[in-house]
Amino acid sequence: MTKRLLFILLLAPAGLFAQMWNGQDTLYGNEWIRYHHPYFRIKIAEDGIYRLDYAALQAVGFPLANVPAAEWQLFKNGIQEPVFTSTDGLFSNTDYLEFSGEKNRGEVDYFLF
Repeated sequence: MTKRLLFILLLAPAGLFAQMWNGQDTLYGNEWIRYHHPYFRIKIAEDGIYRLDYAALQAVGFPLANVPAAEWQLFKNGIQEPVFTSTDGLFSNTDYLEFSGEKNRGEVDYFLF
């Protein structure tokens, strides 16, 4: 019994790695993160085109007065997605952000199993 348990304990950690491989590179899924930049999560329930106006962005603490819209980026699973903003400068009360959103389907979790 102890030999079987020892055998299981020695082999179990080998399958617990959650890295992705891209040719010779080992990826962990967080290579795109720049730790000195602020990030905000936008939760999406259904696939579609979404528009966030000034009031919605301001309500979650988005830095509208400091960062021009031309510098905004949207990422999904570590890949930059296209966005449309009604201005390239600082946001005003009539400006908005539009993007195509997809609900989470667990593409990155595939590598866990």
